[in-house]
Amino acid sequence: NFDLVKVTIEAGQGMRRDGFHTSRRGGECTGRIGRLEIDTWVADGVKVHQPAHDLVIEGGYLRCHGREGDVHQDGIQAMGGNRVTFKNLDVDCTTASNGAMFINEGAGRNGRPTDIVCDGCTLKKGPTRNRVLRISDSLRSGARNSTIVWCGTGPQCGDGPAVFIIDAATDPVNENNKIVL
Repeated sequence: NFDLVKVTIEAGQGMRRDGFHTSRRGGECTGRIGRLEIDTWVADGVKVHQPAHDLVIEGGYLRCHGREGDVHQDGIQAMGGNRVTFKNLDVDCTTASNGAMFINEGAGRNGRPTDIVCDGCTLKKGPTRNRVLRISDSLRSGARNSTIVWCGTGPQCGDGPAVFIIDAATDPVNENNKIVL
């Protein structure tokens, strides 16, 4: 139960560092964060793993200002967890290699993301490959009531949709979202 979690990860610190991890070893991550503020120049902004559950982040922002070398980067990457809700979060990850929000069961099959939802968020990604919102192997996960900022069609946007849902997604959440160019 935190009112504010603020993280800054600057480039050149010599190792891959994500901004905020829910624990995948050791303990649970559950409860509430009133405001999350993340600035990163390196890797993922937020990574959701098992055993995170029943966690609500009530607002804030996540900014990807750059990334180091070939390090993989998403604004939010959910690779596990149950009932994790991001509300009114502004995700601006223009340097992401996959998306502003990427939901997919992680390596080792240690937990399928279930009910991982961004509600009332703004999701933004830059005009290079991949998508703003990617929903893959998961259950009832995605975004609702959110604004998805996309650069349009054509090779500069990856020649595809802003929201990309893979067949492995069961009951994906893509409800009442507005795509803006």
